[in-house]
Amino acid sequence: MQSDRAYAGFTLIELLVVIAIIAVLIGILVPSLSAARDAARSVACLSNLRQIGVANLTYAHDHDGRLCPHSVWNRQLPSRDGPPGGNQEWCYSDTGPGDATDSMKYGALGPYLSFSVDATQCPAFRTPQDVLDATASSGIAFPNLVHYGYNGLLLGDRHPAFDAPTPATKGHRSWVGYRIASIERPTSTVMFADSARRIVGRLIPQKDLLPAIDVDFDQGGSRASASPNVHGRHGRNASVAWLDGRAAPWEVTVYADQSEEDRRDRLGFLDPNTDDIRENDLLFVR
Repeated sequence: MQSDRAYAGFTLIELLVVIAIIAVLIGILVPSLSAARDAARSVACLSNLRQIGVANLTYAHDHDGRLCPHSVWNRQLPSRDGPPGGNQEWCYSDTGPGDATDSMKYGALGPYLSFSVDATQCPAFRTPQDVLDATASSGIAFPNLVHYGYNGLLLGDRHPAFDAPTPATKGHRSWVGYRIASIERPTSTVMFADSARRIVGRLIPQKDLLPAIDVDFDQGGSRASASPNVHGRHGRNASVAWLDGRAAPWEVTVYADQSEEDRRDRLGFLDPNTDDIRENDLLFVR
């Protein structure tokens, strides 16, 4: 015989109310979780830059107080093609065999970072896979997993024998890093920062920080002339390693007359110690 007892259950209205409450809670929690994730990435990025900055300071301690040079000609480096020798920068050599994971094996700061690219990768940035694939096929260890740029173009100068015609000449195609003691404002001097550049509308890593204006060599010519490539990928900030050993976020300034893509992706300028950002991008007083 069928029971006359009514079965307990939700009415349609009650179910809709529960769903609405859940949706509201999700709406409240998701931004908080996203903010927490972004904050964690920023902290990890600053930790990486602090480690890289310490590596450069340790390098200077081992090299008569001189910072890692922008580039030196190293006759001992292995080369994918031909005899040994190549231009060595902080995170790779332009002749070093291998792929992106091998780049630090041939970089001047490689020994100070256990020859690993792990500390050079920002968790808020990803190198496009097709860029990795294309450079891997070349057989040269390009630094496409290095997400930070070095301010080496402004932290050193060309060796007097830079233009010597033969690689056997000491100083051939080599820079000399400045002594830390010669830099008057280490607290406002940038060593490394989040960086990227745009190729065919996409952002890819950039191993050097390039100022927005020409800076003359003593011998004539210019060190760098390019669009700004400091990348504000942590909200409005880029993570920065300063010459005094700190790592801290710094706001990136993007001007209205920059490209729409620059403004969208926050490729811009730092202003460590001056009111005129464009005319003094990443400069310091020695």
